[in-house]
Amino acid sequence: MSAHPTAMSELATRLAVDVVRDRPKGESAIVLLTDGAQRVEGGLGPLAGARIAVLDESTFEACASRPEGFERGETSYRGGDLTLAPFAVARFRLGQ
Repeated sequence: MSAHPTAMSELATRLAVDVVRDRPKGESAIVLLTDGAQRVEGGLGPLAGARIAVLDESTFEACASRPEGFERGETSYRGGDLTLAPFAVARFRLGQ
């Protein structure tokens, strides 16, 4: 986990609020550019109900094997904490 989990959670909260306010439809992503896992605690609550897809070591093969691979991995984000693996990308789609 990051040495600064509070900073990551604060950044995610600002991102979530800005996305919901400024882009009620569309996509937004959180990209983790570190080699350690990161937990985002609670700050993504405004994105609850959005579609989420995560690209990381465990999902890469399915995503790379066919064009619709990333979309097939989407689920409904229910809010709450989110833990990202090293170098992961989490994509949120609102109003889809």
